[in-house]
Amino acid sequence: MLGEFQGAVMRVFLQISFLIMGIVQFFAAWDGFMYLLGVGSIVGGILAFLLAYVPLVGSIVGMYGAVKVWDWSFLQAFVLFFWYLIFWAIFLSMQGLQAVRGR
Repeated sequence: MLGEFQGAVMRVFLQISFLIMGIVQFFAAWDGFMYLLGVGSIVGGILAFLLAYVPLVGSIVGMYGAVKVWDWSFLQAFVLFFWYLIFWAIFLSMQGLQAVRGR
């Protein structure tokens, strides 16, 4: 019973975290499009709305906006916008270690 509760709490935490990161990515992409293309806020907002949640495109433009417009460091922006690649690499490394140990 405790495990089910912890799983539900973790699921809600991850959903809220994903929503917050998505909002940050949207605004960073918005500023990134405005800076990169030299367009106004309406065009930048429309482009961000259409492309912010496309997995790699939104992350790249969001990272560009965070680094160029918000003056974030490359590492900070990379960790925020490409966190899923970091977890994917950790997961694959763990799977590889388990495969090697199992032989």
